Amino acid sequence: MKLSYLSLSFAAAVLGFVVVVQTGLVAPKLSCKTARRSLQQSLPENLPGWSVQELPLGPTEMDRTAISRSLNFDQLIYRRYSSAKGSFCLYAAYWAPQRMSPNLVGGHTPDRCWVGSGWTCEASSFSWKSRLGDKELLPAQYRLFRDAMGRTQQVIYWHLVGGKPFEGDYRIDGSRSIAAYWKAILLHHAGGNTEQFFIRLNSERPFEQLWNDPGFRMLMESLAGLCLGESDGQHPGSP
Repeated sequence: MKLSYLSLSFAAAVLGFVVVVQTGLVAPKLSCKTARRSLQQSLPENLPGWSVQELPLGPTEMDRTAISRSLNFDQLIYRRYSSAKGSFCLYAAYWAPQRMSPNLVGGHTPDRCWVGSGWTCEASSFSWKSRLGDKELLPAQYRLFRDAMGRTQQVIYWHLVGGKPFEGDYRIDGSRSIAAYWKAILLHHAGGNTEQFFIRLNSERPFEQLWNDPGFRMLMESLAGLCLGESDGQHPGSP
């Protein structure tokens, strides 16, 4: 009887929480900062030794409009850099505070979108670590994907909320944090979600082979200063 009562109480508490969150009855609204810099100003367009091509989000204007509405970002850079060494792509998106729930942004990770487009994940790391000199970057998600033609892509990506990896996507052990998921929902309805970044790099070559290339290094140093640096925490919206 006691166990049933506790279970019923827990269920009622969860239901009440969901109702409060989903109906927007959380008050007062929290104050948020707005962006002070842009991705275009923060990230170099041209890299030494690499040519650059701006990429569309989809093959047609209708596709691009639909994708843009779904992602609802404030700023986006999507580029391919090419050289005699091969090519790699940069996808960098930014959302101002309260623009988009982190759970919705997290619905567009490569594990969902790439796999949904026919790619197979053959290897993964939920805490891919790297350094730039004496500066450690925030841990990334790493994936090795293969398509139906046998072509492979190395992918690293970061989904940052308030300057930290969003655990509602993945924790270091690969599981998702239920607490982070519901906290994001509550903060979004309370007006308290901070800014977000989604940074993705993909290449046919392992990133270890690109890391010391001067042009690639220049881009990574810019990304570190923007949002990926473990220590400095500089990003649009910072004082």
